[in-house]
Amino acid sequence: MKKQLLFRIVVSLFVLVGLRGLAEAKTFTIDVLTEFDFPGATSTHPTAINNFNQIVGSFVDVDARTKGFLREANGAFSPAIVEPNDFGLETFAAGINDPGVVSGYFTGRGAIFSGFFLSGSSYTEYVVPGAHDTFVTGINNNGDFAGASSDGTTGKTQGFINVAGNVTPILIPRASYMIANAINNNEQYCGYYRSGGGVHGFYRDRNGVLQYPVDAPASTTIFYGINDRGWIVGSATDLNASTTHGVLYIPPKLFILFDYPGASFTRFDGINNKGMITGDEGDDTFGTHVHGFTARVVLSPNGD
Repeated sequence: MKKQLLFRIVVSLFVLVGLRGLAEAKTFTIDVLTEFDFPGATSTHPTAINNFNQIVGSFVDVDARTKGFLREANGAFSPAIVEPNDFGLETFAAGINDPGVVSGYFTGRGAIFSGFFLSGSSYTEYVVPGAHDTFVTGINNNGDFAGASSDGTTGKTQGFINVAGNVTPILIPRASYMIANAINNNEQYCGYYRSGGGVHGFYRDRNGVLQYPVDAPASTTIFYGINDRGWIVGSATDLNASTTHGVLYIPPKLFILFDYPGASFTRFDGINNKGMITGDEGDDTFGTHVHGFTARVVLSPNGD
């Protein structure tokens, strides 16, 4: 299923710029371009987009098996991505960099999760030393990557980044579950964590400081993608109405919420340096009527 679309949501607001608190009026426009599904899929979930507009993600087939996909900028799909040692019928493609290396994770023997990288047709598996489960998510152009690991005993899932081969855990006090979903070329990263029954976003800012909790107003917030400008995308679910919106966050304070026309939930999953976004939308978050889409962010002075 593929539809050519052009929906426009215009948000006029004031953005604070500079150290003097100067307010400059800006208009943010989000144009939805295309809805897409992997051929024959019952559900399509994109996760990342690189600067060549290649998109990766996962889909569920008619046999309820999860496989990865790569969608080219022209809309063509690769064959399904299935890690050779996937014995659990789950391969998740989670990230892609500009050289085209795909990162992800899969279930192997014993329902144990391991990370993988796919370069061309070659797979390389990765496990955090000492971990029971490893989830590899985002990857940048240097081959640095983000993800999470668990010990298989306490049930705690710990976010990490791997820069130049060095694994660094992300430390947030009292977090019971955490995952880093993306890392950009400036070694900024983002993700989300659970603490005290709440779900919150986090990110590493331009000064190297870990910022948390970061939430859209009156919402639980999950961050999925970050570009080199430090723009972050994700989802925000209303605390009262339980409606899930796509969210564009421009640090330190600007949140823009977006609802895909006609859908009951919307997520923004990845963003590149050109402001191109990939996301998913549908009738319910984990159901069978979930579709991928592309959109773009246009920023101009108010009144242009």
